[in-house]
Amino acid sequence: MKTNNVLKELRYKKGISQEQCAIETGISLSSIKRYEQTGNIGNTYNLKVLADYFDVELEVLCYKRKD
Repeated sequence: MKTNNVLKELRYKKGISQEQCAIETGISLSSIKRYEQTGNIGNTYNLKVLADYFDVELEVLCYKRKD
C-alpha cells in the first residue's frame, strides 16, 4: 500500500469524509486532500494530530506497508 493511501484507508474505516476529518482535526481540508493525493504530510504537527486522531502510531502514517 502506498503511504498516501493510509490516511484514506483510516478515514474509510472510521466512516468519515475528508471534510469531517479536517473539521475534527483542525487540519485544513486542502492539507488532508494533499496528503491523500501525494503522501506529503507537510509538517510533524499535522502528522502527530492525525496519528492521535486515528489512534495509530506515527509510523503507520510515515512508512509504506506491504499488503
